[in-house]
Amino acid sequence: MSDLVTLRVRASIERRLEAECISPDRLATASTVEIARLPIWDGPRQIPLGDLFDVYGERSVRVRVDGDVSRVDAIGAGMTTGELIVDGPVGRYAGTRMRGGALRITGTADYGAGLEMAGGLLD
Repeated sequence: MSDLVTLRVRASIERRLEAECISPDRLATASTVEIARLPIWDGPRQIPLGDLFDVYGERSVRVRVDGDVSRVDAIGAGMTTGELIVDGPVGRYAGTRMRGGALRITGTADYGAGLEMAGGLLD
């Protein structure tokens, strides 16, 4: 178990992706290898999270995303626990359907951030 899981963008993300898997709920019990295998949607196909992000740490409800994820949608969607810090801009629907936890974004958030939130903190 580590104190923090860090996901660092490897290179500029050029197309719109969906990554509901980037959530403390999903990473709290996952090893580094399991995190890297989590699916990100690229249109109708799935690609492993590890193809786009370097993964540091494992099994933590504290998650940090470093880099420009302005084309990555649904980060933190459905969160119920933990802390998710996005250090940079984030795509559409960040924190949508949140019921708990804290989502902190240091950059801009695209439309739909916090949509249908029933709890938690979006900062």
